[in-house]
Amino acid sequence: MTRLRRILPLIAAAAVAGCMLVTLPAAASAEVKLTRIDRFEDPVQTVAAPGPSAKGLLFVAERTGVVKVVKGGETVTRPFLDISGIVKSTDLEQGLLSIAFDPRYEHNGRLYVYYTDSSSSITIERYVRDPDDPLRADPGSAETILSIPHPASLNHNGGDLAFGPDRNLWISTGDGHPICDPPENAQNTGSLLGKLLRIDPVAHGYAIPPDNPFVGGPGADEVYAYGLRNPFRFSIDPRNGGTIAIGDVGQFRWEEINLLSLADARGANFGWDAYEGTVPLGLEGPCSSDLPTPPPADPVFPVTTYPHAADSPDEFSGCAVIGGVIVRDRRLTAAMRGRYIFSDHCRGRLRGFIPEVDPPAAVDEHYVGVRVDYPTAITTGRRDRIFVTTRFGAVFRIDPAHGWPRPDAGGAATG
Repeated sequence: MTRLRRILPLIAAAAVAGCMLVTLPAAASAEVKLTRIDRFEDPVQTVAAPGPSAKGLLFVAERTGVVKVVKGGETVTRPFLDISGIVKSTDLEQGLLSIAFDPRYEHNGRLYVYYTDSSSSITIERYVRDPDDPLRADPGSAETILSIPHPASLNHNGGDLAFGPDRNLWISTGDGHPICDPPENAQNTGSLLGKLLRIDPVAHGYAIPPDNPFVGGPGADEVYAYGLRNPFRFSIDPRNGGTIAIGDVGQFRWEEINLLSLADARGANFGWDAYEGTVPLGLEGPCSSDLPTPPPADPVFPVTTYPHAADSPDEFSGCAVIGGVIVRDRRLTAAMRGRYIFSDHCRGRLRGFIPEVDPPAAVDEHYVGVRVDYPTAITTGRRDRIFVTTRFGAVFRIDPAHGWPRPDAGGAATG
């Protein structure tokens, strides 16, 4: 997301001008609509916690370091968690970037946060729910699980956390360099940067899943896949053993989405920085002094890419891919269900395709009919409801274009 350094002043000007707009197509062609939940301060993600005690709750992470709760359609005034005092400046791609709840949250109350600390290190920290208040985490329960030094500071922090169907914690990290990755962090399996990591959180710290690909050999035990530039958003769909989709932010020309079964992602090399998208990286401009990276023996290429500069007004283009989720919400039409939807931070149009994993492919990709300004995440909540967070505060839920919410649908705002 290096290009955001150049476009943020334009984004800020747009926000001042009041153009945080939602654009819908004509009603006859719209299959979905966007329902605004509330406004927040720089929201980066929404998450639903498992278990009866969290039923009806939607957790919203703000980049400033605050996690808020939406209950029954209303935002609770007191934060669920406030770590703003230890979160590094929210310049560019820093700050609180993601949260994840343990699958056993109902019993152990554990949640995990991904943020950049005062030294710009990527920090994964664990907190525990207040035993006397389900709407608050205990601020004194903090335990650092993983800390990764990050030389790039302002950008390429990656930024996502998710528990998979294996109940392990998956983590995406950026390559740790502003441009071109000259240290070759992404291709170095001994580095934790430019990777998809997989760990097993235990009572204190974490254990290594024994089937991680580099256990017992060269490479870091935590690494599950590598060759990523800045995987800001990924998701894991649990069906059929699990499918992972990674939105990896590009450099000069191409944005990409990688899609694999969890089994096939084991040890996968997604090609950065030998490739950007499906083509060899062009060593030009600020990269002209870098040396070419030898092509990997067996790179995994993305299932779809799109350019930064379009050849025609009808061609989709953008600046930073926002990876999304596979639609499972049964309220939505059959044409929507099963599609993977994603967007771009600069364009904001939601696009979708039918994901195939054997072999990996993106089928029938097109615009799904809604857009927002400057999305930061597309996530799934309870009952498979899909939420979109945006850079300047609005959080939306994706609903059927007609017939929802019903008048009797109490608490519908949080799904």
